[in-house]
Amino acid sequence: MDQHHRNPWAIAGQVIAALITTAATICSVVLALLVVESRLGPTSNDPHGYTLIFGSLLLVPTSIVGAISLPSRPTAAEASGAHRCRRRLGRLGRGGSPGGGVRPSRGTRVQRHRTLSVVTA
Repeated sequence: MDQHHRNPWAIAGQVIAALITTAATICSVVLALLVVESRLGPTSNDPHGYTLIFGSLLLVPTSIVGAISLPSRPTAAEASGAHRCRRRLGRLGRGGSPGGGVRPSRGTRVQRHRTLSVVTA
């Protein structure tokens, strides 16, 4: 898609996701440094271990938020429409209809894969 015809809401969403990712990454790095310093540093820095405990607990959600909010770009195959072609081929392998097509007879076992159904007797 041409850069001049991009949806402004999509661009704004990517910018917001990038800002959230950056903030979460900075928080995660600071918390990780505090936890490592608390663990390896002298006892006078963290005599009761609260930095180690709460830093470890807060490190998990900030890392998850940072990982989830990463802006994703479509792969070359998705951008070219190849995923739609694979989806159509998968429907053909299941009998040509989205519902699954022909049902196997009684006594047969159906193994489902990502897009194809394999019927074994």
